[in-house]
Amino acid sequence: MRIATSELKAALIKVETALPNKPNIAITAGVLCEVDGGTMTVTATDLENTIRAKCKVECEDKELFVVQGKQFVDLVKGLTAETVETKIEEGRLILRAGKSVYKFPTMDANEFPQLPEIKKEFVVNFKSAELTSCLQSVAFCVDKDEPRPHFRGVLVDVLGDKVVFVGTDTKTLAVNSLDIKSLGSIKALLPIKTVVIVSKLLAGGDISVYLSDKTLSIKGADFELVSQLLAGVEDFPDYSKVIPSKEMENATAGIAELKKTIERLTVFLTDRYNKLTFLFTQGKLELSVNNPERGEAKEEIAVGYAGKDQKLAFNPAIREFINRAGGDTITMGIKDGKSPMLMFGKDANWKYVAMPLRVEE
Repeated sequence: MRIATSELKAALIKVETALPNKPNIAITAGVLCEVDGGTMTVTATDLENTIRAKCKVECEDKELFVVQGKQFVDLVKGLTAETVETKIEEGRLILRAGKSVYKFPTMDANEFPQLPEIKKEFVVNFKSAELTSCLQSVAFCVDKDEPRPHFRGVLVDVLGDKVVFVGTDTKTLAVNSLDIKSLGSIKALLPIKTVVIVSKLLAGGDISVYLSDKTLSIKGADFELVSQLLAGVEDFPDYSKVIPSKEMENATAGIAELKKTIERLTVFLTDRYNKLTFLFTQGKLELSVNNPERGEAKEEIAVGYAGKDQKLAFNPAIREFINRAGGDTITMGIKDGKSPMLMFGKDANWKYVAMPLRVEE
């Protein structure tokens, strides 16, 4: 069997993100290779995410084998020969690339898990770049170590004419949305690993995402992803009630200046003293840190603000949104020292909500 090295590399790069770091079942450390009709399909799975990718081959026979995944992927990535030739001989895969020869032990292909059944109960069409961008824009808020499973993923809430993406660690929340056309409504919880895989897998163009009560499937021209969804979507909080919308005063600051100011102040923070204080007054924002272990710091920047004086404190994790927001300015909507602060940049659909900490008087 002869394969263009670039074709084989491209297929293996697509599936490698589904290879488990610590496989619970030995066979899942391998990549399943199926050759039929001039096409080789390679499959990898961690039992929660399964990816299949295809490449063209020169072969008249049917073949089925499993080789050690990471070892095989790493070798092929480093090959410089234009083509490779492979054959199965005495329980080994023999791969020739130019004058080099590599031999891999094979595993029993009959033990490899079957691809989960794809249920096309609900379909939503996306542009790859928009889907990837929205998932990444909220995933940073998710705490993958959260003991409650329904908080360990990104909520995808399809509402007929739009889809809302939500990530939260219960203290902060990020939400973004896209306008779409669908025939109904459905909610799904995507595991963080699935978000990572989708971000790496999608290269552009239009795609269709199939959702059921338990699985998500994305099928492209030369790949297929099936992911098991997280349980507990009904326990996910009503994000619409978390996002402040009334009785707020807005303060607008330059993003670049706010970023640099917070970066300097965080030098004074430690795990024990990890709080940024925001004092809003007309036309000004004073940011300060008070840490008995490292000292004190205070800076002032100009903001567009005409409300009454407000003092709030936040975990410096809010800079995760500030660093991503884009544009020249960021808007901070505040009500009082005990209510959540709403933040958004140039994209008003992308919102971030942070719960304030107790302010030391």
